[in-house]
Amino acid sequence: MSTQKNYLSEVTYQKGTPSSVLSYRLNMLKLLLNCVGRKPEVWLDVGCGPGTSTQQIIGHADKIIGVDVSETQVEVANKTLQHPSLTFVQGSCEKLPAETAKA
Repeated sequence: MSTQKNYLSEVTYQKGTPSSVLSYRLNMLKLLLNCVGRKPEVWLDVGCGPGTSTQQIIGHADKIIGVDVSETQVEVANKTLQHPSLTFVQGSCEKLPAETAKA
């Protein structure tokens, strides 16, 4: 299991995400937005990592909260992605941080 995690970390975060993956994520985002039928007030991205997918949500929701268990990934997201609608916090889907409740 740890080998897979290290491999995914290396491929996704150090060498960049392949364009096919980004294209898939963007298509999924469009599909979800079409299902909702309106611009959501808050979008919660659990497992956001360094914010690669989260940044694609900018403009599609009033407030976007990225949550990840990795403090390092949250630090990377906060340093590289700055937008008034974005917030990145450390936490897990089992116990979401208080910041997500304030949204």
